[in-house]
Amino acid sequence: MGAVRKLNKEYKNIMDAGFGKTFILERDPGNIFRWRGSFIIYKEPLDGAKIEFGIKFTDKYPFWPPRFTVLTKIYHPNVDERGELCMPIINSEHWFASQSMVTVMNNFIALINFPDPLHAFDTTATKYFLTNKRRYYYNAFRCLKKRSRICNDWYC
Repeated sequence: MGAVRKLNKEYKNIMDAGFGKTFILERDPGNIFRWRGSFIIYKEPLDGAKIEFGIKFTDKYPFWPPRFTVLTKIYHPNVDERGELCMPIINSEHWFASQSMVTVMNNFIALINFPDPLHAFDTTATKYFLTNKRRYYYNAFRCLKKRSRICNDWYC
C-alpha cells in the first residue's frame, strides 16, 4: 500500500476512533504528508492549555515513523526547546510498519499529560518534575502564560 493511500486510511481511522471529539486534526490541503492539530490538556500544570502539534510523514511511511513537533512552547520533560518530542513509539528503533496512528496519537496525548522522565529531552524540567513539583508547575505555568509558538507557518 502506498504512503498516500495508507495516510488516508490512517486519518480516517483516527476520525472513526472518535479523536475528532478530543482534538482537532487536519491535513495540509497541499501536502498529505503534513498534518497539524490541537487539543486541550485537563491535567496540572498545563490544565486548560491548548497544545498545538504538527506531524510530518515521509514518502517511506509506514516503513519510516512520523515526526511529531509540539508547536506550542511548553515546559515539559519530553519536549525540547524546538518542540521535538521524545516518544519511544516513534523512535526508528522501536517503529514497525504495522503501527497504527490511532495508537501513536493515544501515546502522544498520554505523554503530554503524564511526562516520562526515563525518556526526557529537557533535563531541567525533568529534574524539577522528579524533585520539586512546585517549581515544575511554576515554570510550566510561566512558559504557557507567554503563549508563544515555536513557528507560525501552517506547519514548519
